[in-house]
Amino acid sequence: MTRAPLSIATGAMRTPVLIAFMLTAPAGLGAMTLLAFAVPFLTSTGVDDRAVALLLLIHGATCPAGNIIDGRLADRGLGRALALTTSTAALALVVAGLIGGSSVGAVAGLAPVGLACFSTFAP
Repeated sequence: MTRAPLSIATGAMRTPVLIAFMLTAPAGLGAMTLLAFAVPFLTSTGVDDRAVALLLLIHGATCPAGNIIDGRLADRGLGRALALTTSTAALALVVAGLIGGSSVGAVAGLAPVGLACFSTFAP
């Protein structure tokens, strides 16, 4: 078994794929952290406990859509895809935070957050 020279291994550390991974890993961690707080957030705004499961289902249904969209964007250009998806996720979180004070705003903000946050996973 032969080993790759150290220069090849360190050169791989500079590849666009590794850079993309280093950007998407924290975005994924943030999306999962956000999901941990979704139920308390929804119930604190007055959403009925029985409706929370349906809302999480809607949120979950938007996640693969965002993933597919970003996969196609990444095929066209990884750097642009990362910039667009992380900017969109940040905007969706800000909007959700601004309109999330009521049950209607919380519901309206949850689907775009799922779509935008999970779109950062595809690259």
